[in-house]
Amino acid sequence: MKSKVRQVRGKQILSWGVLGIFVAGFFWSPVGVWTGPVLGAWFVGTQRVRRGFLWMMVLTFVPMAIGNWRKVPLTAPLAGLEALAWMLAASVVLVLPFIFYRVTRAHLAGLSKTGLLETLALPLSGAAVRMAALAWLPARAAGFAFRERQLTPLLRELNAEFGTVAVTFVVLWFAAIVVWMWNREFRGVRFATGMAGFALVYFGAAWYGAIRARIGTSGSGVGLGWVCVSGVVVLGAWALVDGMRHRPSWANRRETIALLRSPQSGSSLHLEKERGGESLVSATEERFPIRGGVPDFRTPEDLSGANGKYNHLYETIGGFYDDTQRVAMALAGMDRDEYVTSYLGRLEVRTGDKVLETSVGTGLNF
Repeated sequence: MKSKVRQVRGKQILSWGVLGIFVAGFFWSPVGVWTGPVLGAWFVGTQRVRRGFLWMMVLTFVPMAIGNWRKVPLTAPLAGLEALAWMLAASVVLVLPFIFYRVTRAHLAGLSKTGLLETLALPLSGAAVRMAALAWLPARAAGFAFRERQLTPLLRELNAEFGTVAVTFVVLWFAAIVVWMWNREFRGVRFATGMAGFALVYFGAAWYGAIRARIGTSGSGVGLGWVCVSGVVVLGAWALVDGMRHRPSWANRRETIALLRSPQSGSSLHLEKERGGESLVSATEERFPIRGGVPDFRTPEDLSGANGKYNHLYETIGGFYDDTQRVAMALAGMDRDEYVTSYLGRLEVRTGDKVLETSVGTGLNF
């Protein structure tokens, strides 16, 4: 019997509206100043650290170079190379906070019941890096990374009172909160509370800045910048300690190890600790390193030719494959979990049954 999945028109209309906002952000900078960091915070969380850094650098530097091509003197090669070098430096300034956020986020999730404190890693590091860039980089380089004309009116008022450090904090905190809610599928009262708290802080600070700007006072944001530097040090230290304390280990997974066999020889495996990690080792001394808590049974031959090319592709898209399906379901007005259940339910798997799934992909069916 064919399963049917409900369509919710209200959800579908809302999804298309949100998509339209993000599309508009690519063409209208006052919207893009908000949507761009959201996409960056989401994307960097789907990639391994090094790959995420390289992709973010490309996605930041190329549009920056295109948008500022008039500032590159083509008739003076050395001056042109200097301009491109400063754009590269500005790109690093913009990307580094997202990498810090990517590295520390998982370790900060347990600091509160809701996990909301993990969202502070991005704005704190962004504000700290912004302050350092303003102090150490020439104004020309800093200008590539920040242009006041991109700001909405309230952000301009915030900038006038507290400086670009405060603007950076507010925009990046908004991005981190949106991604935080997205990863939790916008469920629960606490998510609405998180957005209400952000709106209160943002509008309160912006209007406070507007009032003070009217009477002729302004700030550079240096004080806030040093507070953010202190926050980055504290969060970074906590993430480092937590990472060392909770390294994934297979020492307590003996039943799972007993089920595994070497794909080459078919012999059983045992766990061995080695410098920097663990490996599964066969009786014939075949070694399969455990990376990120997952045994790697691949051989160099498995990653050559077409397999190697597809492996790089899947490594890149695997992190956001489930999210793209979720977006597609939302645009169609359907619930993703309900859609998956609609075809898994036809397998009639009962409690106590054992199921082997090949080509498991991202493991969404689990």
